[in-house]
Amino acid sequence: MTFAPAPRTAPLDARLQAFSFASGLREEAQARLRSVVRVRHFPEDAVLVRPGQECVVVPFVERGHIRVARDGSRDRSRELLLYDVCPGEACVLALTGALRQVPYPAEATAAAGTDAIFVPAAELRSLFTEEPAVQRYVVDVFASRLTDLMQLADEVAFGSIETRLARLLLREAHAQKVALTHAELASMLGTAREVVSRTLDKMQRRGWVQLGRRRVTLRDPEALRQLAPPPPPKR
Repeated sequence: MTFAPAPRTAPLDARLQAFSFASGLREEAQARLRSVVRVRHFPEDAVLVRPGQECVVVPFVERGHIRVARDGSRDRSRELLLYDVCPGEACVLALTGALRQVPYPAEATAAAGTDAIFVPAAELRSLFTEEPAVQRYVVDVFASRLTDLMQLADEVAFGSIETRLARLLLREAHAQKVALTHAELASMLGTAREVVSRTLDKMQRRGWVQLGRRRVTLRDPEALRQLAPPPPPKR
C-alpha cells in the first residue's frame, strides 16, 4: 500500500493517522502518543544518531528519507549503506534499540528535505506491550527489512559491481541525472570509490552515461536496464 502523508500544515493527529500503527491505537493511547511525539523538518542533511549512542527516539518518516550506513574501515574511507528509511517507514535499528535498550550500531542521517515524527523510546516500549496495532507494525517492519538485507547480502556476495551500479543509477536518477559523488555511490554499494570511478569510466566510454561534477547523466538508460533489470516487487 502506498503511503500518503498528511500535509505539513495538517494537525498532529492527522499526521500521525497516516501511519497504520497510529490509526489502530485505542483512543487513550492515541492521546498519550500525541502528547509526547515531536515533528521535525530537516532543511539540510543532519546526523541523527552515531554508532554506540543510546537510541532515545524512533523516527517515522513522512517525506524524504533517512540513510542508515555502517562504517567499513578504521579510517572511515569505506561505508556500506544498509538501507534507506522511506516515507511510511520506521528505522528498524532504532526500533531494536528502543525495544531492547541497546546502543545504535550504525549512523543514521536525515537527508535534506526530510520530515519525520519522533516517538520517544520509552513510550514506544509501553505501546508495544499494550497495543496489538504497534506489535503488528513492528513485525511488518522487521520482516520487510530482513528481506531487503538478504537481497543486499546476495548482491554484495554474488552481483557484479557493474550490474549493481547500473541498478543504483536507475533507482537514484531524477530527470535522467544522478546527483551523487563517486564516494557516495561507493558507500551505497559497499565498495571503494576507485572501483566505482573505473566502472563509471567504462560506462562513459560505452556511451551509457556522461560524467560531470557531482553528477552522472544517463545517456542510454535502456542499456543500463538490460544490464540490470529491476528486482521483483515486494509482496
